[in-house]
Amino acid sequence: RRNEQFSVCSVTMKELSGNTSGSDKESAAKLSNPQLSGATSFGALAGYLFGKNEQSKAMKMTTPVFTEGEGDLKKMSFVLPSDYWTDGSVNEAPKPLSDIGKRRNEVSVPVVLRE
Repeated sequence: RRNEQFSVCSVTMKELSGNTSGSDKESAAKLSNPQLSGATSFGALAGYLFGKNEQSKAMKMTTPVFTEGEGDLKKMSFVLPSDYWTDGSVNEAPKPLSDIGKRRNEVSVPVVLRE
């Protein structure tokens, strides 16, 4: 089965820049190790959803988590809550504090459901 179109927030899986200070900066330095780039990306996206954004707005955590690309172009994406799935509504999602992008996914993705 194919799911409907949806919106995602994405980050490149490399060292993130943005508004970090103190222990956040130390944590970012430790997690920017290439073997842990997925941990850094996951943490940045989860933080965005849980309220680390310009509006301090917490959103629901969603699934699935996508990874795509190779090398410096590899990205991790979280599906945004369905409030942001319609045309133009992705622009209403809270503005990120770091290098997180938001976009509407225009391609349907095959989904396997288990009962």
